Amino acid sequence: MKFYFTQIDPPDPDIVARLAEKGWQAVHLPFRRVVLAPPAPELRWSDFDLLVISSKQGARWLARYGDLDLPPIAAVGGSTHRLLGRWCGNLPFATDPPVHAADLVDRVRQRFPNLGTRILFLHGAVHRPDIPEGLAGYHVSSLQVYHTENLSQDFPPIDHSGVVYFQAPSTALDYHSIYRQPPRRIAVIGPTTAKAVKQLGWHIDFQPARPEASYMVEALPSPDSWEVGDSPERNTRFEHRGSETSRRSEENGNK
Repeated sequence: MKFYFTQIDPPDPDIVARLAEKGWQAVHLPFRRVVLAPPAPELRWSDFDLLVISSKQGARWLARYGDLDLPPIAAVGGSTHRLLGRWCGNLPFATDPPVHAADLVDRVRQRFPNLGTRILFLHGAVHRPDIPEGLAGYHVSSLQVYHTENLSQDFPPIDHSGVVYFQAPSTALDYHSIYRQPPRRIAVIGPTTAKAVKQLGWHIDFQPARPEASYMVEALPSPDSWEVGDSPERNTRFEHRGSETSRRSEENGNK
């Protein structure tokens, strides 16, 4: 059975392999592409004590235009840390990466309690206010380092026996604008994306307790569990799982 990833980047090979072990075929179905901003020649890295990044796209911009001698970098997510770790060793949370923006804010406040800390937040054209609002009181500067553009192409038909996985509200909205109808089976990463999907009037079949790809793969039922049809019993089971985890995730500010 196919499992469609709607994120911009292809899923990590390890995630693909683990899904295959469970009987899933990973399919990459992006709707957008990333455009990195040009370098900022007026930027002086020495003016900052900490860099904050909430996405792999920000990490890619930094890899392209950053200096070798950078301040510490606080980032969200294991995959972003792995990308940064290829060339940067100054990652305070590398051994236990924050799983979402609210977690990163809490960890920064614990690790860098001095409100005089000068922070540079690298972000995209569209971003949630969690980080700048959560770091209120620090000396926070912001720099937009990328934006996304809709792909202009003919998108393939969806195998209706498969599952479409939305990892951000924008991916659900993009799917709606392209296909004009909901997938038969829907998985979401967290409560913010779930809210966007529900606002479209769509049903959610699966939502992991933590908004991480590795945890999602671990918690995802095998394809056999989804092939029993669209009975109320099956939908109730997966929806109940999602509603329970949504409540836990909302408390943590998960995406």
